[in-house]
Amino acid sequence: MLIKATNVWRTYGLGETAVHALRGIVLTVSQGEFIALLGHSGSGKSSLLHLLGAMDVPTRGEVIFKGEDIGKMNQRQLADLRLRCIGFIFQTFNLIPSLNALENVEIPMKLAGMKRKAAKEKAEYLLEQVHLADRSKHLPSQLSGGQRQRVAIARALANDPDLILADEPTGNLDSENGDLIVDLLLKLHQGGRTIVMVTHNPELTRDVSRIVYMRDGQLLAKAG
Repeated sequence: MLIKATNVWRTYGLGETAVHALRGIVLTVSQGEFIALLGHSGSGKSSLLHLLGAMDVPTRGEVIFKGEDIGKMNQRQLADLRLRCIGFIFQTFNLIPSLNALENVEIPMKLAGMKRKAAKEKAEYLLEQVHLADRSKHLPSQLSGGQRQRVAIARALANDPDLILADEPTGNLDSENGDLIVDLLLKLHQGGRTIVMVTHNPELTRDVSRIVYMRDGQLLAKAG
């Protein structure tokens, strides 16, 4: 077991204005799984993803990541956990516009203390794996949406994370590029990667290990 969420609530605001984004979530994520969080906008998918990725902590309940309770970690410990153990893929790519593809992929490794030469060599290797070796010197503005998302995937793999979290990774892409990104994630899963992907599109959940349906901050089916 990589992650276990037990009776997790996430509430924003107080009193009559309080919004319960998550309501008593119970979920386990095992090593090597590819889980799709499926539901309409506002169902709580991204809120749950943020908790699994230590970008947020629960209002009530526990999220245990590799035996550690993230709710008891300070901000520095949470940042270190995110850097070393979790790779993030966002709908809007979140690349630094002034840095080229290679430099964007190098960032997590440099932050983790890897030497410059080693970070460069690994970034080149990762870009080759996502078929962008010939675009390594291009700025994000010089890349297509699909290419930018592949750079983001390479960056997510930089520190060999235990978990990859993908938040609507095809949301800003056309169907052809979206299919390419999902195929790439499936190949990573087949190679042993643990992935949790948020989507509202059932067509993107083919061949995943498990689908977790969400509505109004709750799981609709047994999710483990």
